[in-house]
Amino acid sequence: MASLVTIEDLGVEYRSRGEVLRAAHNVRFFIGEGEAVGLVGESGSGKSTIGKAILRLLPPNGRIVSGRIMYQGRDLAAISPEEMRGLRWSRIAMIFQSSMNSLNPVYRVGDQIIEAIRTHNPGMKRAVALERTCEVLANVGIDPSRHTSYPHQLSGGMRQRVNIAMALALSPPLIIADEPTTALDVVTQDRVLRELKLQQEQRRISMLLVSHDIAVIAENCDRVAVMYAGTIAEFAPTKNIFNNPYHPYTLGLQNAFPDFRSHRALVSIPGFPPTGARSRGCMFVQRCPFAEELCSSETPRPTQVEDDHWVACHFTQRASEFQRLARDPDTWLGRTG
Repeated sequence: MASLVTIEDLGVEYRSRGEVLRAAHNVRFFIGEGEAVGLVGESGSGKSTIGKAILRLLPPNGRIVSGRIMYQGRDLAAISPEEMRGLRWSRIAMIFQSSMNSLNPVYRVGDQIIEAIRTHNPGMKRAVALERTCEVLANVGIDPSRHTSYPHQLSGGMRQRVNIAMALALSPPLIIADEPTTALDVVTQDRVLRELKLQQEQRRISMLLVSHDIAVIAENCDRVAVMYAGTIAEFAPTKNIFNNPYHPYTLGLQNAFPDFRSHRALVSIPGFPPTGARSRGCMFVQRCPFAEELCSSETPRPTQVEDDHWVACHFTQRASEFQRLARDPDTWLGRTG
């Protein structure tokens, strides 16, 4: 499968009150053409930062400090702001976390979609843009007549479908969906995710789905990047992540998720993620039940363990042992960070 986006050793920093926070460092993964890739991890792990870095939408105190974001032969981290503006929505679109905050409350939803379409097609008549707007609204299950509605006149699920419609309006090759079902009830979450997956598959669009919910990732993604404290711990096809995980953090995530087939007890990972990047060593070392001295002194680089399966761990050869021991709650006792 050809790669649409390749992220190479990406580093992102935030500056606040004279201090520097490394939000992402040495991030490496790729998104294939027509493929859905999930970016999963705990809150604060840097998932949204990666999505915003790809689109160059970091806040004023954030900046890309290293690495490349290769998209169709261009490094998005190095192109001019004008070039980047031309790519947003037309080549790369984003569905943001909060459906209410991402829509302008004083403009009708149809007008907001029309504006995005005509910005990238200056010569297009409004009537043509309106026709396209009604088409994409219908495609996501919204009555086209609702294009005259204001955001507050729509339910949370409908607003998020409007965001999906806006992202699809210019048929971009890549959509970044950042926690697209946040604050929605479980029934609406399922409907929105099914609609998003349907559109992605029908149009052969590539998608980066950002979520802390490992079940959402499992149901909707072909490949998974497991993120911890600003770096990628494991990157593999979804079936490998769930059937044959290597990294201790991935094993910990699985233990913390209910499995109704085995009825096993849930085991949370003790402790908390670090607040900043370590100068050396594995980021997971303080919470890892299998950590050794090497883990504190040397930073693990991604190692290919199977076809399309990379793991940033010093002890990939002990994966079977780790998988067996990680199922025992006693293995995790005492790891308090």
